[in-house]
This record gives sequence, C-alpha cells and structure tokens, in this order.
Amino acid sequence: MPVPNPQTIYWDDWLLIGIQLIGMVALIIYVKKTWDIAEETRNSVEVSNAALQEARESRVAAMLPRILVYFSAERLQFAEIVIENIGRGTAVDVKFEFTPELQSSWQGAEPAAFFTTPKVLPPGYRVNHLLDYWPEYFAKNLPRQYRVRITYKGEEDGKEYSLDQLLDASAIDNRVLLDDKGISDVVRELERLRQDVKAKLEDLQRTVDRNHRQGLYRGERVPAVAAIQELLISWRVLAFVQEHQAGHISWDSALEVVREKAFSATCATIADSLPASTQVVMLELLAQVTRQRGVMYAERFEQLKKVFDELDRLYPEHRLVSETQLLKNPEIADASSAR
Repeated sequence: MPVPNPQTIYWDDWLLIGIQLIGMVALIIYVKKTWDIAEETRNSVEVSNAALQEARESRVAAMLPRILVYFSAERLQFAEIVIENIGRGTAVDVKFEFTPELQSSWQGAEPAAFFTTPKVLPPGYRVNHLLDYWPEYFAKNLPRQYRVRITYKGEEDGKEYSLDQLLDASAIDNRVLLDDKGISDVVRELERLRQDVKAKLEDLQRTVDRNHRQGLYRGERVPAVAAIQELLISWRVLAFVQEHQAGHISWDSALEVVREKAFSATCATIADSLPASTQVVMLELLAQVTRQRGVMYAERFEQLKKVFDELDRLYPEHRLVSETQLLKNPEIADASSAR
C-alpha cells in the first residue's frame, strides 16, 4: 500500500483525522469515568452490606442473655452470691461450675447444692444465694477467690455460650458501711410509733374507765387527785413521743391532750383547795402549755419537764395511788365533792 503524500492530502482530510482523534480521546475518558463510577458504586454496596450485617449482628447480640455471677456488696455482714441476667434474652439450661468448690463455715452446710440444678434466667432476673457470714467466713480462712464456668443456651437463637468469671472475696474484707435509711424505714418507724402511742392511749383510757367505775368522777368535775393522775399519764405519753425518733409528727396531738388535762387538773386543784404550792405549780404548768401553740419540740419539752418534775416531787406515784384509794370511800368522796 502506497504511503500517502502529505502534500496531496487536503485540509478537510486533516480535519476529519483530528475529529476522529478527539472522539477517541473522549471515548477513553468516558470509559475511564464510567469504570470509576462503577467501582465507587460497588464499594458503596459493599459498605452498605457490611453496615447492615453489623447492625443485624448488633441487634441479635442485644437480644441475647448476659449472665453475671458476683459477690454482693449490698449488705455488710452477709456473704451472698448474686446471679443476674443483664441481657434482653432468656438464658435456659444455665449451669455453674466452681473452682475450687464453694465452701462455708457453717457445719453441715452444702453451699454448692443450689447450683447443681440447671436454671432458667429471664431478662432482668436476679437471685441472691446466702453462702455465709463474712466475719465467720474470713475467720475460717476459707478461699478468697473462686473461678466459675458458666454455660447456657440462648432461647432466642438456640446457640450455646460459655464464659469464665472470677469471684473475689478480698474486695469485701475490712469493708466499713454506713447504712442509709430510706422512706421504707421511715414508714416502719412511724408504724411502730403509731402502735406504741396507741398502746399508751389505750392504757390511759383504761385508767379513765377504772376511775369511772370506782366513782372518782362526781358530776361534771374530776377530783384533783384523779385529775393530776390523768395529767401525769398524759405527760408520760408526751415524753415518749418526744424521745421517739419520729415522734415529732405526733407532737401536736400529744401536746393537745396534755393541755386539756392540765386545764382540768388546775381547775380541780383550785376547787379542792389543794396546798398553795400545788396550785402554784399547776398554774405555771397551765401557763406553759397555753403560752404558745404549734411545734416546739426540744426547747418546749425541756420547759414542760421542769414543771412536771416539780409536780412529780409534790405528788409521787405512791401518794397518788394512796389518795385515790381513799376516794373509794363514799363518805370521803362525798366530803371531797361537797368541799
């Protein structure tokens, strides 16, 4: 084939050759860009598939059971082993193998017997097993560490799992705990207070009923000796409320009873013409209980206690009893009422 002579090629031929070369270059660039786009698309698909797989695995893992075994630190004296499922799935056929075997200071105890039967642990399930008391356990120099092999099956995926955990009693040794009280303790304390105050008030009611049966009350007025006796009983109730840890809640009610009894006893003391020293004490007592109202607690209680101490000195319990017995005599009681 003869070689073309450039001098015989016209300009339009050169133009056609240039256009063909440009088209070839553009085609190469297009193919390269298309290849890059396809590669990026393939990489994106792989990344998306990996993210989906990871999300699927994470979701499945989140639904699996997770079993923990450890020594409880909630109660200072009790050596308790806690089994807890902190996962979201149910663990079935849960088995435990301790190395060395669990030991206790209690004679004849079999602490490992609880772990011989397979367990079923739903999500959030927790159980405490009492092993020993820490002071006795440490005194016997029993093992400080146990290794436990836990095997179980996930109910959701049916797979079997196995893990090893370490129980270390050294973290409990020489521990000091300040026991905080919560609202449940307050409720129990108030319930005990209610029962105690109820018993005191029932005792007071029995005393009043007994005085009625003995004819100590004449007309609408109570004899001074009986009134003082009732007042001192009410004071003991108030003193009990004051000394009780949660007694301030019932302070107003108890003080109201003392105020009422003090008024009755003061009136009876004056009407029965008891000694002037007694009348002075009763008037001072009446002034103390009626001066202020509301909750005053310790400071108010100390002021009342001084007056009641003086009243106790003037009228000790044996004297009140003896004078009350005298009022059983109808002639003496009538004479006291007439006076």
